Amino acid sequence: MGLLSNIWKMLVLAIRAIVALPLDCLAWLRRVLGLGGPPMPLRYVPETSVEDVLEGFRDAQVRKAGAGYAYVGRLGHTVFRYAVAQDPAIRSAVDLTDLDDRQTDWLLGLRDEELRRLAQAGPGACELAARGRRCGIVGLPLPADEPSRIPQSGAVVPFPGLALAA
Repeated sequence: MGLLSNIWKMLVLAIRAIVALPLDCLAWLRRVLGLGGPPMPLRYVPETSVEDVLEGFRDAQVRKAGAGYAYVGRLGHTVFRYAVAQDPAIRSAVDLTDLDDRQTDWLLGLRDEELRRLAQAGPGACELAARGRRCGIVGLPLPADEPSRIPQSGAVVPFPGLALAA
């Protein structure tokens, strides 16, 4: 059986060579006479290198990370600085002069967990939340429409509504 398969393989190779010989002769003749087809294209060399791709990726990541800081005013950055500060001593050092009275009351009334979520959302969301707009943080209270009233005298008034009526 092995002998017949070897003879069959040799016969197939011989037939291929006999068929290929005239075609090779014609191709050689066309090349000699200048009738050949177009030359083979050169090997492709990419215009960008690996470093260019990595640099583009890094630039895109920097732009994406900085998107939260793009069009944020001083209000958003102030609220963000306050929310990021974890220690109450550091929070007390944050300058809140950019906030109006109702925003200050709102910010000082937030719980630590709400401040943590506000800090994770970024300065853009902090500005929207301080302005009373939807910022994407579920369950975050909005600033009141009016600031809380503080008595003008140094006396402590337990019920501000009664002090105004008097």
